[in-house]
Amino acid sequence: MFDQQMRLAVRAIARKLPNRRQYNIDGHKIFLEVHQKLTLLFESNNPAECFTGISVDQIIEYHKVGLDLAIENVFAGFPINDDDRVLLRQLAGLFFHRDVYSELRTGLVFAGFAETDLFPTLYTFEIDGALMGQIKKRAEAPITVNRSDVSAVISPFAQREMVDRFITGIDPEFEDAIPEYLERQIQKTGEQIIASIPSITPNLKRGLDRKLRDAVVAAVDEFKTQAMENTKVGYRKEIYDMVTFMPKQELANFAESLVNITSIKRKVSVGQETVGGPIDVAVISKSDGFVWVRRKHYFDPKFNPGFFRRKYGILSPPTEGEP
Repeated sequence: MFDQQMRLAVRAIARKLPNRRQYNIDGHKIFLEVHQKLTLLFESNNPAECFTGISVDQIIEYHKVGLDLAIENVFAGFPINDDDRVLLRQLAGLFFHRDVYSELRTGLVFAGFAETDLFPTLYTFEIDGALMGQIKKRAEAPITVNRSDVSAVISPFAQREMVDRFITGIDPEFEDAIPEYLERQIQKTGEQIIASIPSITPNLKRGLDRKLRDAVVAAVDEFKTQAMENTKVGYRKEIYDMVTFMPKQELANFAESLVNITSIKRKVSVGQETVGGPIDVAVISKSDGFVWVRRKHYFDPKFNPGFFRRKYGILSPPTEGEP
């Protein structure tokens, strides 16, 4: 995983650099421009929680061999020199040092009750490998269900696009595309109106162009922060109100269904099929504790009665739906 982290840390530049042998352009100039942009981007983030007492130079020195191997692997087709390698090491070290996470990140989720809790709490952590003997991680704000503010929550993780679509009523990618479309169309319409004004002076046109740009920004911002958000809140409230009063068995079935629709989406899309197969389902409650509703085995239960006799003191495996 560490080698993959190193390659990902420097691949962002390689993807943007054309091969000088194939194109008649100044590839090294583009290299420096992209390096500067990514450096500014990474520097705008705070240091990762685990690296507040560690400098970028220390990370580079500690992992210099791994970084050099990754640079040689990713930039094998580019004519880079020693100075370029120094810049790449600095950029990779900065990437690791800052609160920026790679495509290889994973996470841990903890949910349940403390001994004195009346309502459950959910804790999530995002993890992106280990550097200098420390795990690069960040904790999300915990979610606690209570009687007053939060009566129910649905928290998807990893491949969450279908669950988000179900809860909010709109696909996240489609939601991101709408403001861009509105901005283009409002700008285009405004420009056409300005162009249709007879005998418009250059000064008046410049003034109207500025007002048009301000109006476009205000309209798109209003759409994203008010119209779209209010619509999503309405959809979400309807689902949460339903979930609040669901029995435990129906909650388990509902959670399994959300995973299933994500699995179906992945099967019919061009992306990697990262969700699928049998689904484990468990319910945690204050009264019953942790209870399996459905659980897969790595073997066929009907061929292994001895396992259940040794493990649970029963002669036959539990039927479908039993813990």
